[in-house]
Amino acid sequence: MNVVIDVDETITAAPTFFAWLCAALRRDGHRVVILTVRRDREDTAQELARLGLAYDSLETPPPEVSMELSWKIARATELAPDVIFDDSTDVANAMGPGTLALVPRDPELGRLDYVEEMP
Repeated sequence: MNVVIDVDETITAAPTFFAWLCAALRRDGHRVVILTVRRDREDTAQELARLGLAYDSLETPPPEVSMELSWKIARATELAPDVIFDDSTDVANAMGPGTLALVPRDPELGRLDYVEEMP
């Protein structure tokens, strides 16, 4: 499997869980990509190391990108994950039918509301 995981409000919301998950996925031969709109790649890599996260690649936006969310959605689509963890419903909703999109809910951020569309 190809698994993509966001940092802020995803890994940071449950670092112990994601450290365990990443280790288990990699141990079993799956690919783990960390995808974030954070600009400081070195600081992010150091934080992930402090949290004990093992991964195959860390994706951050190039300096010329000004629309981080658009870049993230495009890059996530290019990565064609089997599973993506991201707190952004925009990212989750942009994924194709072959991707299981999981949106973590950090209780400190409040409710994760689901609004059913009316006919």
